[in-house]
This record gives sequence, structure tokens and C-alpha cells, in this order.
Amino acid sequence: MNKKLNKNLTSAEVCSIEKLKCNILGNSLEHYRDLGDYKNILIIKSMNPKYIRLTLYPIKRDNITKVTIIDNKNSEIKIQKIMNSFKEYEIIHTSGLTYKSNKIIYECYFNLDMFDFKDKELSNFKKLINNINKKLKDIIVEEISISKDQY
Repeated sequence: MNKKLNKNLTSAEVCSIEKLKCNILGNSLEHYRDLGDYKNILIIKSMNPKYIRLTLYPIKRDNITKVTIIDNKNSEIKIQKIMNSFKEYEIIHTSGLTYKSNKIIYECYFNLDMFDFKDKELSNFKKLINNINKKLKDIIVEEISISKDQY
């Protein structure tokens, strides 16, 4: 059976804390310290045929950035160098290196809004992504925005 490689290890959405409090996940929010300092929750979903895992992160932004890197299995050292270059940015969540169908996949969620043009850090980040794009087989940059269909 020839399955197409799924380029996403996870999917995510941003949801307002107030809307999330009204559903079953809202009970979990009482365990966060200083929840009042945050506006939204980043919900990261990791799914496979046997389970679904949800990870919740309180965030202040309405938008964050997800970067997915895919390359050949033998490029682990190259990807680890890239991972080290990401450390200068605020990382919310990372998948770590994952091996799938003779490929290495790495996902990273950053506390960066790709449309916040006042953010000086963003300019450096975009340059870094452009440099990485020249060296790798596949890189996907996505903006994860607040969900219109709130829970």
C-alpha cells in the first residue's frame, strides 16, 4: 500500500480562553498559574489511529508561527544545526526529530506573528527561514490564527 507522506505530525489552532472555559477542556485551565496574564490557548493536536493527544499552551497572541522541516533521513546533523539556530526565538512547542517513511520531520511552534511588521525579531526570523529554505528539501511555514469556530 503506497500511502502519501503526511507532512504534519500535529495540527493546531488558537482559541480564546473565555470561549474554551465553556467546554469540557475548560476544567483543565484551572491548573495554569497566572492564566489571567494570557488571552488565548494554543491547542496542539497529535493524532494517530490509536489516540489523540491534546497539548494546551496559554499564549498572549492571536497568531503564532509553525515551521515544519522535512528532509532525507541522512540529514539529521543538518537539521540539528537548524534546530540550534531556532533557539534564539521563543519556542512554544516542538516535535523533536521524527522519522517517517525514510524522511526526518521536525515541527516547531514559535511565539511569532508573521504579520506583526513592527516586530524586529520577525525580520531576522524571515531571513533565517529563507536561508534554511535554500538548504533543505522541504520547509513549510504556517500562520496559526485564532479560530473563527470557537469551542
